[in-house]
Amino acid sequence: MASGSGYARMAVVLGILLAAPSAWTMEPPPATVKPPRVTYYQSWFGAGDTDEPWQLPAEDAGGPYVRDVGTIPYLGASALYLHGTQFRYGVEVGGLVGWNSYDAAFRSGGNGLRVAIDASLITFEGFFGGVLAYEPRPGVRFYVAGGPALAVMQLDNEDEEAEVLPASGVGQSGIFILVESEEDDVSVVPYARAGFEFLAGNGYSFGVSARYAPHEFDFGSSGDIEFDGVQWFLIVGVRR
Repeated sequence: MASGSGYARMAVVLGILLAAPSAWTMEPPPATVKPPRVTYYQSWFGAGDTDEPWQLPAEDAGGPYVRDVGTIPYLGASALYLHGTQFRYGVEVGGLVGWNSYDAAFRSGGNGLRVAIDASLITFEGFFGGVLAYEPRPGVRFYVAGGPALAVMQLDNEDEEAEVLPASGVGQSGIFILVESEEDDVSVVPYARAGFEFLAGNGYSFGVSARYAPHEFDFGSSGDIEFDGVQWFLIVGVRR
């Protein structure tokens, strides 16, 4: 017959065995909580000016001939994928299309002649960049973004032969400059933009954005165009 001390030892051993499974079971590590992600789809409406004029390399006919391209309207769209709450970070991806169509009258700095061309240009651009945003209070957001941008521009000269006219525009000089009827070029540059938005409670947003992308296009005998100005956009977005 077991003594009292034997029963006590058995009770201690049984208690240890019963408690062992709970002691051996490790608590799972706390789940990593990711900052909430918000997706914004934006529509862009804006315009930009060229910094350098459109220039025809017609040295043999009294050139070069230059013309100010002027304001180019743009339409675009983008998607922003942002993480965080007050401070947000993420990426944006989107595209732009710009166009202009006009009767181009080029001027020459040499002999005062001018060149008349019916022309149009169109550009397509895609971009992908990082975004940093800050919301100082609910309903207001400031942000900056930047990354690579690829653009394709097509220049269409409806007149395959550009007529060179006297400076007064009366009569004909009898000189013609042969230009290609259609040229295109590709440009890859870094872009940067900044802006602010007002965020409505229904998920819509409205704002203004300034963007810089210094594209350069060389169209050979049809000249070259440089974009070194700031583009301005009105932005309308919706949260998803």
